[in-house]
Amino acid sequence: MQEQTTFLLSPQFSTESANDVTAAILHEMELNVEALKNLLISYHYKSRGRVLNVSIVENSIELINPLMAKFMVRYAVGQFNACADVDFTENASMEILIDIEPDNLKAIITGEYIPEREHDEF
Repeated sequence: MQEQTTFLLSPQFSTESANDVTAAILHEMELNVEALKNLLISYHYKSRGRVLNVSIVENSIELINPLMAKFMVRYAVGQFNACADVDFTENASMEILIDIEPDNLKAIITGEYIPEREHDEF
């Protein structure tokens, strides 16, 4: 399983990225934290978990090439079910890949690949 989502970059991205690409990426991710949160939620949907306190580790942004970078995101996963007496929150992190399409001002963010378990044979 690997999740991916797309969002639109702000019109200022081209100007900001000419000065400092990593700062421009950080700024765009802060503007689009909901897209990032939704990507993370899709990884924790099966456990009915909720995702809280999403933050980008600022010094983790690493350029792979001029239009692609990776960075770490920290967040908390929580679950509450009063009937089952379940109430917990645990910290998590994930490496995210961002692929920038400057011509149409789009960015594609991709989460980590997590292999799914195959069915057991009897």
